[in-house]
Amino acid sequence: MKDNFSKSLLKLLSERNLSQKELATNLNTKESVISHWITQKTEPSIKSIGKLAKYFNVPVSYFYGEETTENGNKKDLIDQLKSKNREIEILKKEIALRDREIAFLKTQLSR
Repeated sequence: MKDNFSKSLLKLLSERNLSQKELATNLNTKESVISHWITQKTEPSIKSIGKLAKYFNVPVSYFYGEETTENGNKKDLIDQLKSKNREIEILKKEIALRDREIAFLKTQLSR
C-alpha cells in the first residue's frame, strides 16, 4: 500500500503543480506529515486518505493503484484542469493590467 500511495500522491501533486507545503496548508496539516507519506516513513490514516481523495477529487481506491477517477477518464480531468489553470493565468494578467490602469488614473486625478 505504501508504494502505491506514495506514487499516487506524487503523481497528483505533479499533475496539479502543487507543492507538499501547499498541500499541507490546504489540508491543515504539517508539511513533514506529507513528506513522511511520500518517503514512506509513515502511512496515512484512513481519515487522511479520505481527505486527500476529497481534496483531489479522486476515489480512495486511486491511492491503491487505480488509474481512473470516479468522474470518468483521468486524462479528461487533467485536460480540464490545465484549461482552467490557463484561464486563471489570463485572468490574473487582466487583473494586473486593470490594477496598473487604476494606479495611473489615481495619479492623474491627484494632480
